[in-house]
Amino acid sequence: MGLVSRLRRRFSHFASRALGDERISYAQCGEDLIVDYVLAMLHVDTVSYLDIGAHHPRYLSNTYYFYRQGGRGVCIEPDPNALSAFQQARPRDVCLPVGIGATPGTADLFLMTTSTLNTFSREEAERYQSYGKERIERVISVEIKTVTQVLEEYFELVPDFV
Repeated sequence: MGLVSRLRRRFSHFASRALGDERISYAQCGEDLIVDYVLAMLHVDTVSYLDIGAHHPRYLSNTYYFYRQGGRGVCIEPDPNALSAFQQARPRDVCLPVGIGATPGTADLFLMTTSTLNTFSREEAERYQSYGKERIERVISVEIKTVTQVLEEYFELVPDFV
């Protein structure tokens, strides 16, 4: 890339920020901005969402962008350590400390050293652990609900984004 191209790109970046045109993604790979574009084309103004595996109210969040825009929804995060952070940071949302599955019941949740790797799969947890950096910190029993149960209990209409 030539000097002029780099300068043009750098200037464009700073001009966008100065004018307030730059949108910040909170998701891992910009998924929130992609979904925002699609929903804008469909004329959805205030987004409702069901965030399964929400992990954190802001960090790597697929729905925090919409929350900041006035949206609201239900965040599913089975790690009990995350519940208070959601309640403080996102009071309009409902955060359920449950897992989602094909049938209601309970399941073991493997809490890993790095919480983004928490899983209901023993095989996955053991595979992460075999790499040497991660370890299973503890295993807890978590209530499992179906998506249908959550939709019927918390939404009058189907959410705009799942």
